Amino acid sequence: MPAKTPWPLALAWLAWAGPALPAPLTCPDPTFTVTADDPAIATRACMAAGHAQSTLGTCGVTIDRPVAIEIRDTLSTENCLGLYHCGEDRIEVLTPSALSHHVKDGPFAALDRAAYWASIIVHEIAHAAYDTVKCPFSACVGTAEYFAYTTQIASLPEAEQRSFERATAIEGKVSRDRFSAVVAMMAPGRFAGLAWAHLNQRPDRCAYLRLILDGRIFFDSEHP
Repeated sequence: MPAKTPWPLALAWLAWAGPALPAPLTCPDPTFTVTADDPAIATRACMAAGHAQSTLGTCGVTIDRPVAIEIRDTLSTENCLGLYHCGEDRIEVLTPSALSHHVKDGPFAALDRAAYWASIIVHEIAHAAYDTVKCPFSACVGTAEYFAYTTQIASLPEAEQRSFERATAIEGKVSRDRFSAVVAMMAPGRFAGLAWAHLNQRPDRCAYLRLILDGRIFFDSEHP
């Protein structure tokens, strides 16, 4: 059993450990709270979260449970720009300055940086929306990423959508067998371009996304 630390020493250690984390900012949509070192970035994140609700809302989807967003210089998973922690309703997203060091090529590199950063928050909030779907397999990564990427791109200004489409240059009919967890992880930009093209080839985009959220469409399967 470790020796007890005298109270004065314990208080001194707490003071040495550094300043406390900033208090979370409750967004205008109180569903979301944002923790960030920079109040201006927290405000921008709140705006992106509100835009995510609007984008989802066009298809009749609403997140009505609390979601915490943390803006960080580094994330707990390397090489990620944003993370949704399944079952925790917690999102981590890189700061705009940290993001600029990660985006070097691919279709998202063509986007305005501010619009892209906001769309990453939308992407992770879309994961929160999909988190309620019961997966019949060991994992539904491909389906979740399809929903998140298409919602992310739908949230972009029209000019940025067109820029993304030019950068992906998807031609011809896109079949459902083009989507898998492997493609989503190994070639996320390609996956996103295919998903966006595929969704736009559906007669009713919202109806198709609703079928995904109702657990009636999956792009994943159980492999032996």
